[in-house]
Amino acid sequence: LMDNSSSMGGLMQSVTESAWTIKRGIESIQGSVSLFTFNHESNVVYDKNEKARANELRYVYASGGTNPIRGLVEAERLLSMSKKSLKLAFIITDGEWSMESECNSIIKSMNDKGFITCVVFIGNYKHYTNLVENSRVIDDNTNYYLDQLKKLKHGAQVFHAVAGAKDMLEVAQTLVKSVLKEKRVAWVL
Repeated sequence: LMDNSSSMGGLMQSVTESAWTIKRGIESIQGSVSLFTFNHESNVVYDKNEKARANELRYVYASGGTNPIRGLVEAERLLSMSKKSLKLAFIITDGEWSMESECNSIIKSMNDKGFITCVVFIGNYKHYTNLVENSRVIDDNTNYYLDQLKKLKHGAQVFHAVAGAKDMLEVAQTLVKSVLKEKRVAWVL
């Protein structure tokens, strides 16, 4: 799932390119990948049966709000139907979502079903590092900073904050190497 809300505007070209590269890489090891976007609605960019072809990138524009609920519902449905032995929901976003508790409960449901869930935060990296630094200071504000960090994770099993879209590739590679060692993998980006 790829956030394409208005706040992602300056990142969309590099995020789209990175998501396409991840899809091609997983397909090269016989995995299947569906790619959805989410803003105020969710749309399919690539169906799992459709290969990402060399030199044919589908650029995604940013607009609207941030509500991944329809994409998450579809991701859970597709992963539940998949016969692959390992299943991963890889979610790229820059922060908070509408219907946050409902969205987070879908992620929890995927976790409970044994799917691997990963949120990659690609928002204001300086803001993220400030949250981390402030959460380590024990004072009256510590819980606030910890809650803000928890919100960014959205209940996913794996969380990474990255400074740029190209860093997403390293996150995906690390995940594949460390967790997804079998060739039959179903991904939802």
